[in-house]
Amino acid sequence: MSPEAREKYQNSFARDKFLARKARIHFTTDKEDNLKHLPLADILVIYKMKYEEYLQCGRLQWLHAGTAGVNHFFFLELLEKVKQGMLLFTSSRGIHAKGVAGQVFAALMGLAHGLFAADRQRGRGEWNQEEVVEAKFDLRGKILGVFGFGSIGKEAARLGKFFGMKIWVLSPSKKKMAGIRWFNGQKAEGFLSGADVVLLSAPLTNETKGFLNRERLTFLKPSAIVVNVARGDMLDEEAFYEALRRKKIRWGVVDVFGKEPLGPEHWVWKVPNVIYTPHTAGMFPGVEDLIWELFVKNLKRHLAGRPLLNRVDIDKGY
Repeated sequence: MSPEAREKYQNSFARDKFLARKARIHFTTDKEDNLKHLPLADILVIYKMKYEEYLQCGRLQWLHAGTAGVNHFFFLELLEKVKQGMLLFTSSRGIHAKGVAGQVFAALMGLAHGLFAADRQRGRGEWNQEEVVEAKFDLRGKILGVFGFGSIGKEAARLGKFFGMKIWVLSPSKKKMAGIRWFNGQKAEGFLSGADVVLLSAPLTNETKGFLNRERLTFLKPSAIVVNVARGDMLDEEAFYEALRRKKIRWGVVDVFGKEPLGPEHWVWKVPNVIYTPHTAGMFPGVEDLIWELFVKNLKRHLAGRPLLNRVDIDKGY
């Protein structure tokens, strides 16, 4: 968090007479400051946490994750406290949906209009109109297959409809939304073999981990595009790399990886048909304000004895 953001949020907290009277807030500035204040915190807002840091939180009553996914907080002791009702656990799910889905379609539109093909020509110092035109395709009429129909999946489906795509959804529960073809887990092969774009946007749980494995990658058509904005462990990265390298699928659009950050020998640097971002799809101007607003709304509910928004369901994993 920037010093300007800290000052802005600190001032807004101080101006709120109800909050200023009921609670004190501290924005940590570095690792040393974190370690100093973790044992003092009754409420903690944090993006990621090491196990050793959690063990320092002896007074903690409520943990709010600044992220949508929360599996990186699943320490055994934390889970037990949540199950026993000794710790409140909330997330920022829903906050990042428009930014993430927007990046998905920025990549798809760039591919569809040959922008990435043209940019690679620029890197080679070449002018080749035929190559760029050949790389283009029309999103209209194409099938967007969405695996995981939470806030990101819904926003992607909305944008897909706007661009004239057909929407298929693989999800255990059917939600009311017109113009969608629904698939359950037993029909994954039909879902994958028919989709032109496969979007992984589900939370990482025991059920979704490894969903797009080596066998299921073979179901995809050679012209398919795979987009992963969920978690790296949702697909078999080695098999995915092989499929891209051998052109068994057309493109990969990847924002998340099983092990981050990536080293210099990672496969993503070795294949030309990947659009890569370093886990930044959910980072966009104004996102910190949205997270802060959600936390303040929840803090007021907490102090008033009302139920919190975005409670994490430990059994579901999100």
